[in-house]
Amino acid sequence: MISGFNFKGVDIMDVLFGLIVLFLIGVWAVWVIKGNQQRPRKNERFIGYINRYDEDGEPYQAEIWEVSEDEE
Repeated sequence: MISGFNFKGVDIMDVLFGLIVLFLIGVWAVWVIKGNQQRPRKNERFIGYINRYDEDGEPYQAEIWEVSEDEE
């Protein structure tokens, strides 16, 4: 144990475990955020969003993509 670190019964292993858990939560959050982003293909270009309504009248945003023919 590092001298002077014991703060009301908090052990160095508890602090280390807490830091590891926070790190893993951060890695998971970045992974989820990056995973939800659509990557455009070579023949796709994102234009924007349009407000639409579903069958029940609930509003939502739809993505607008321009797709061109492959020039190969």
